[in-house]
Amino acid sequence: MTHRRPQTASRLGHAGFALPAVLALLVALSLVGSAAAILTSTEVRVAALYNLSNRASAAANGGLEHAVAHFGVSGPEDGWPVVGSIGGYDYGVEITRDSFDFGAGQLPVSWSSAVGYNTDDDGQPVWILSSLATRGPYQSSEELRVSVGGGTFQAAAPFTSSSGMKVRGNVTISGVDASDDDSCGGDKPAVVLTDPDHDVDSGGSVEFEGDEAYADSVPPYVGHDPATAFNTPEEVLGLDPGALDGYQQTGQEFDADPPDTLSGVTYVTDDFGSNGAGSGDIDGSGVLIVHNPLYDPREHDPSHPLYDPVKAADPQYAPATLGNINKGTFNGIVIADRIDKLTGKTKIFGSVVMLRRVDDGRNVATGKTLIQYSCTAIQTSTGGLGGPRRLSWSAR
Repeated sequence: MTHRRPQTASRLGHAGFALPAVLALLVALSLVGSAAAILTSTEVRVAALYNLSNRASAAANGGLEHAVAHFGVSGPEDGWPVVGSIGGYDYGVEITRDSFDFGAGQLPVSWSSAVGYNTDDDGQPVWILSSLATRGPYQSSEELRVSVGGGTFQAAAPFTSSSGMKVRGNVTISGVDASDDDSCGGDKPAVVLTDPDHDVDSGGSVEFEGDEAYADSVPPYVGHDPATAFNTPEEVLGLDPGALDGYQQTGQEFDADPPDTLSGVTYVTDDFGSNGAGSGDIDGSGVLIVHNPLYDPREHDPSHPLYDPVKAADPQYAPATLGNINKGTFNGIVIADRIDKLTGKTKIFGSVVMLRRVDDGRNVATGKTLIQYSCTAIQTSTGGLGGPRRLSWSAR
């Protein structure tokens, strides 16, 4: 006969207590799981929103890049607003003139490499590009301040040289503005030398003319200004170092497909002329640069602290020469390490700058060459040079 052991009240009590505890634990675990699921879902949604926000911001920046390229080609007046789409986002970019309130009303802002931001019209106008990208409820706004990259070159004279120069024949160098445009400050001296120890050696029927303030100088219409001593084409044009690197081409590259006329920026890193790249014709307009990027005029000047006799004797560091140009009419700016020579019936309206510092007695102009200052030619040739200058960026 089997006997059952009767359960005590204590055992029954423990069993009754365990069930609610297990249920409570299950409820707690369920709540934790639900909370974890909710948190995970929230994190996924936050990550998705963050991703969409980043994409909207990237699209707005893409719109700015589109607008900068358009600004570089068309300027601030034509073809605005710039619109497009990228990655499913639509963008539109407006342009407005930047201004600042100094307490007496809004004044337009300009920018120059010499003084930075200013309200004195010193340099180029500053423009604000405002980009808005949208996709459904998602949007992003970005702003970029820009100005024209070039156009800051102010010619000291129709011919500026960092060394002495020899001129022979029926050459005319005139600082009288051929365009009669007062925005560049009026007439200039015929020649400006950057070193007071250098001079102009002229002979034959050479004629200098220009600003009457230089009429009594010796030689007449010749001035000296150490502040105009430049070492690179970028320094001449007021551009950032390396801004013109993309235009460089060797003489061989230029000769492979020489244009009928020069236009835009022609930057040859070898000798240019009938004894080098191209021919003796410089018809056209724009900026003609003949410069060896390895050449530093200071390293070839025994009187300068940076003089390097090793480099001065090494052909790879030699100046590039603009020489034997015997015809053509060119409107704009000519920059060369060394000039030998402008001759025949060559005409240049604008400005010529020679970078070399050491006078080697070469003729820079002979024959019936005419070099005449032209404010309009200079401004036209540098209007968009170097591309738009990016000044500041902000998110809104």
